[in-house]
Amino acid sequence: MVWTIIYARVHAAEYSWSIGRRQLGDFLQSLPWTADGLFWITAGLGLASLALVKGERRKKFWLAGLLVFSIAAVSLSNYFSEHYFVMLLPALCLLAGQAVSAAMQWSKAWAALPAGLVVLMWIVTVFHHRAVFFVLSPDQVCKSLYRANPFIECRQISRYISEHSAPDARIAILGSEPEILFYARRRSATGYLAMYDLTAPHPYAREMQREMIAEIEAARPEYLIFFKQPVSWDLRLDFDRAMNTDLLAWVPKFAQDFYEPIGEVIVKPESEYYWGNDMPHRSLAGEQFISIYKRK
Repeated sequence: MVWTIIYARVHAAEYSWSIGRRQLGDFLQSLPWTADGLFWITAGLGLASLALVKGERRKKFWLAGLLVFSIAAVSLSNYFSEHYFVMLLPALCLLAGQAVSAAMQWSKAWAALPAGLVVLMWIVTVFHHRAVFFVLSPDQVCKSLYRANPFIECRQISRYISEHSAPDARIAILGSEPEILFYARRRSATGYLAMYDLTAPHPYAREMQREMIAEIEAARPEYLIFFKQPVSWDLRLDFDRAMNTDLLAWVPKFAQDFYEPIGEVIVKPESEYYWGNDMPHRSLAGEQFISIYKRK
């Protein structure tokens, strides 16, 4: 399976890079000309100052090396989601500090000015993100930042599974949400923890789907969790049109034959949770939802 994934990543590189370029462009365009954008500019000035400052070869080598490896960490997958850039922050913060330090050395008579500008930038940053820091709850912040990603919902589902299963229970997650395994402290029924490579346009996708199906059928997991969410499968097409793939076509019959539905989560800005007899008896067509099944 490991070699299959490696081959799949190689063949899907062109596809993922096309997506990555768009993500990178969207991120760069989204940088506002407030303290966020000024922070990047300051870090850039810090990088430029390394070429102007004499000596200090060890510091230059260390800062440049940290920046290079941070950029590699962000871009290694060819995807550029906004939260990936968190790995750049330590290097950028040090470079911003380098810019202030160099400016204070070059303008000794006005040394307080660069420091004052940094303090002002910090104040503007806090004000710009005041809702995140002072108003919204952690769950509301998560929803506002990650939108359709079901991170809050996964925590609730994990709590239910943890309370209603033995520690050695296996679960199968049909979606790219392995955090459930961590929260619930349960083991996966399959080695495939993310669905992105299984739905990408490369020659090994079907083989990987069939391998995942075989692993789940052999493991007979106690719980089956299915995410009807394009974001969890990285599907660019309509989700229902993608149901003709081996894996997505297999799910309904497998769930019907061996499992019973015990939970439904309708993913919204304020998600709705239904368990047991409270589950909705209406069509969820057109909605994004998470189905939780327990083995019969």
